[in-house]
Amino acid sequence: MKVARSEGIPRRLNLAAAAFTFAIAIWSMHFVGILALRLPFQLDYLVLPTLLSFLVCVFVVGLAVFIASTRRSRVLPCRWQPS
Repeated sequence: MKVARSEGIPRRLNLAAAAFTFAIAIWSMHFVGILALRLPFQLDYLVLPTLLSFLVCVFVVGLAVFIASTRRSRVLPCRWQPS
């Protein structure tokens, strides 16, 4: 993973690029799915909450990429042993 090998400002830029790219993919897939939902009543989408949900997605994905890219600490230990 390129993020794990970089340091300093390039690491931050790689983290931001990865978070933004993954967040666009995840958020847009879910947003298009919600748009395809047919409900028996009128449903409007407000711009501010919609953008806020995207920013939350960027933050959570960025945190996940950061945790996955750390070399020393692991959230969950891997107990799988290759045979």
